Amino acid sequence: MKVTASELRIGNIHEGKDFSIPRMGISTVKVGDICPVAITLYGIQLVEAGVLEFIPVIITKDWFLKWGFMDVSGKDFILFNKKYMKSQKSISVMQDQRGVFYVLVGVEKIPLKYVHKFQNLFFELTEEELAL
Repeated sequence: MKVTASELRIGNIHEGKDFSIPRMGISTVKVGDICPVAITLYGIQLVEAGVLEFIPVIITKDWFLKWGFMDVSGKDFILFNKKYMKSQKSISVMQDQRGVFYVLVGVEKIPLKYVHKFQNLFFELTEEELAL
């Protein structure tokens, strides 16, 4: 997947394979098989200029657990839930039998594939960051 600079926000998590992308810091804690890093403004500018490529991270249940989502799965479903501070409302994410994750917003299910896309959606809904 080709990621454009307009899709990115400072702090979006990406794979740390290209160590020439300016970043906020390298996490010493792996999430799944990935040692994640967060992009800086300068890194976004380099992506915009076409100098560097942003490599998105595929979202897994490990990410939701790292971000403090509670696993409230049942026998026939997998569900993660997190309350956010400003309004004490919660955001729910489910995983279907094919392994696809969805954010539940009202009666709609928004499909998720990449960590940075969920970070951006979470911020839009809550005005809170999901950081490393």
